[in-house]
Amino acid sequence: MTVSGAVLFAGAAPMASDLAEALAEEFADGASAQTLDIPGKGKVDAAVVSTGLVRAMVAGNAVSLDAAAALRACHPVWWQGQTDAVAQHRSHVVITVLHPGEVPEPRAQALQEATIWSVIATVVAGLPGAVAVHSAQASAVYPADAYARGFSAAVESKQVPADLWTSVWVMDEPDGTHSAYTLGLDAFGARDLVIEHSRRPPSDLFRFLADTARYLITTGAVVEAGQTVGPTPSQQHPVRERHSAIHDAMVLEIGDEHRPRAGS
Repeated sequence: MTVSGAVLFAGAAPMASDLAEALAEEFADGASAQTLDIPGKGKVDAAVVSTGLVRAMVAGNAVSLDAAAALRACHPVWWQGQTDAVAQHRSHVVITVLHPGEVPEPRAQALQEATIWSVIATVVAGLPGAVAVHSAQASAVYPADAYARGFSAAVESKQVPADLWTSVWVMDEPDGTHSAYTLGLDAFGARDLVIEHSRRPPSDLFRFLADTARYLITTGAVVEAGQTVGPTPSQQHPVRERHSAIHDAMVLEIGDEHRPRAGS
C-alpha cells in the first residue's frame, strides 16, 4: 500500500530543508533534503526519509487542500465544531510513504508503514503554523496538536493508535435510527465495517466499531461472513458481506441482533 496524507499550515509550508532538519532529529541520517524528478510533476524539492524497507517523501505545497473536502473530513469527535483553522489554512505538506513491492509479511509491513507515516506526521505537526493532520487512509482530519499527543501517548503505552489510522462515522437516518461505518481498515488487510439502521445510541455504535477496528488491527484477526463479533461471548453480532456505496468495495455488515458465540 501507499500511505499518504498531509499536514495543513496556517501560512506558508516549510521548505524542504527545514522539513529535513526537523525529521533528522527522529531519523538522523535517514532524512535528507533532495530534489526529485516526479513523473507528471517535474522537479520537486522534498525531504526524503529512508528506513529499512520504508521510504517516504515529504514535500511542501504552496496551496491549500480543497476547503470543502477538508471540512467534511473534520471528525466531530475531534473538532467539536471548531474548524476555522482548517477552513482558513493556506498551504500543506504532503507526506507519502511508498510501498516497496512484494514483502514476506504484508501485515507487518502495513503496520510499519503506518507507524512511520505517523512519526513523520507528528514531527511535521509540531512545526510552527501547523493546524491539522489529514490521513488519506482514514479519510479524516485531526487537530495537529491532538494528533501528535494521541500518537505519542499510544507509543508510550505500547498501544496501536487505531483511532488515528481508522475513523468511525455515525449518521442519523430519516427513520430515527443511526448507521455507522469505518474507514481505513482495508489498509491493514481487513474489510471495513458497517452497521445500518440501528436503534442503539450513536455513542454505542461509535465505541463498538472503534473497539472492533482496534482489535482487528492489533491482533490481525480475520472476520468473515457468517461469523460473529462482539465484546463478550453472550453479546455477539452476526456478520455478512455486502457492497458499500460509501466504500466502493465489499464491506462487512454487522447485524444488530445478538447471538451467543458457538460453544458458549
